[in-house]
Order: sequence, then C-alpha cells, then structure tokens
Amino acid sequence: MRKNDFEDKLDQFIFKFEKELVEYWLKNYCTEHCTICGNTGIIDSRGVKTAAGYEVGRLNYCICPNGLALREQKADMEGWLKLR
Repeated sequence: MRKNDFEDKLDQFIFKFEKELVEYWLKNYCTEHCTICGNTGIIDSRGVKTAAGYEVGRLNYCICPNGLALREQKADMEGWLKLR
C-alpha cells in the first residue's frame, strides 16, 4: 500500500523531530546514562505536589532513546516500571 504525500511528509517531520530531540538530549542530559530517567525511559513524578497541595505528578515517557522507543511501542509505563 503506497502512502500518500501527507503521510510521507508527516513521516519525514517525525523523523526530523526525533533526530533533533535525541541531539538535544545528547547535548544536555546524557552522561553515562540518561540524567532525566536513569535509563528507564520513563519519568515518574507521581506524588509531586505544588506548594498549595495540588497533585501535578504523573508518568511520562522520557526524551531519551529508551523513552522514544517505549513511546513508539506504546509500552505500558506502570508495567515497565515494575520490571525494573
């Protein structure tokens, strides 16, 4: 099945975006491991509250290559964290 022009352009944009995101991560957050998620690919900020007591934390995919791969696979974040 051939993709239409819109899908081709969308794929190119996504690839460019992910490439730029990984380059940004490498420049700012990569040491021997990801300093954002500790190489889990998932950021767990559950339990974080504002000074007024509002809960603002949640599970998020990280911008590192592990997080991008998990996002692409639509991985179950809670299940993945239990494995770690």
